[in-house]
Amino acid sequence: MSLRGLKHAVFVAALLSTSADADVARAQPPWASELYAEPVKGAGASDLQQNKPILYTGAALGLALHGGPTVMNDDSLSSRVGFVAGVAGRMTGLLQLSDGELGYHLSRTSPSGRAGEVGVMRHGFSFTAGFHPLFLLGLGNRWIHYVINSVHADIGGSYHLTTLSFGGDTRTRGDIGWQWGGGLDLPLQNPNKGTSWWLGLRYRQVRVNTDLATERILNVGQHQLLVSLEHRWNWK
Repeated sequence: MSLRGLKHAVFVAALLSTSADADVARAQPPWASELYAEPVKGAGASDLQQNKPILYTGAALGLALHGGPTVMNDDSLSSRVGFVAGVAGRMTGLLQLSDGELGYHLSRTSPSGRAGEVGVMRHGFSFTAGFHPLFLLGLGNRWIHYVINSVHADIGGSYHLTTLSFGGDTRTRGDIGWQWGGGLDLPLQNPNKGTSWWLGLRYRQVRVNTDLATERILNVGQHQLLVSLEHRWNWK
């Protein structure tokens, strides 16, 4: 190969390498490059060490806002879309192997049954345990690993104050229920900075029955699709 041909081959290889690096960079959020930064050395290293934030290991305390559409479970009621909103506090363990969540949610729906339109409002207080089957992928310490590691299945118990309005008559009753579901979370900031914002999406099936309707037991459970915005503080 001539000298000119060798120079041309080296030039083409450099272009391909640069293009591949650019593709990888575009596939991740802007802050992802901070995960691979070289440690600081020299005179400023000791100062940074003293102020070093708690790195993300999956263990965190979180406070989240939830909101999204909901429909009733009861087959005798038409599935008009309502809205559910709430707040929840969550604590996750090392590698996000599991987590516990305390939550409050308010939902309003106006389904129509055989006898006309019914107004259903419910205050729900819940404890939910989450399990992360892909928790080991959190060891990868990349953005995509954090997302996959966050995939969870949930189950828990709850207490509901349900208000049923029909034809000018309003009745309220408390009942015990349970819920199951699952979801995932996406970090919006670098979790290794000690605190970070996360965006989540989850499905929840709430199961609760009440005898507010005198003629039969009424299933006032719901299908819920929730979007969450959560702020987390690393704790371990």
